Amino acid sequence: MPKKLAEAECYIGPGEYTYRIEEVYDKRLGQVIYELYSTLRASGVSSLLGEYNTREDARNGMLRYRERDVAKGRDQ
Repeated sequence: MPKKLAEAECYIGPGEYTYRIEEVYDKRLGQVIYELYSTLRASGVSSLLGEYNTREDARNGMLRYRERDVAKGRDQ
């Protein structure tokens, strides 16, 4: 299981989701990775959306998920 580091970023979406990027150290890989989560604010349910090698990749992934949710009418 990856060890969570202190570094995290949160972004409040324009609608019902909050996105969080957490920096973690994965012992299996021997490197730092970035986990992207979304949280549905109404219920507090959080989901892991993906793991990325760089913080920039995680931010780009978050933007793609936000765009997808807006297009589906879930984050307006």
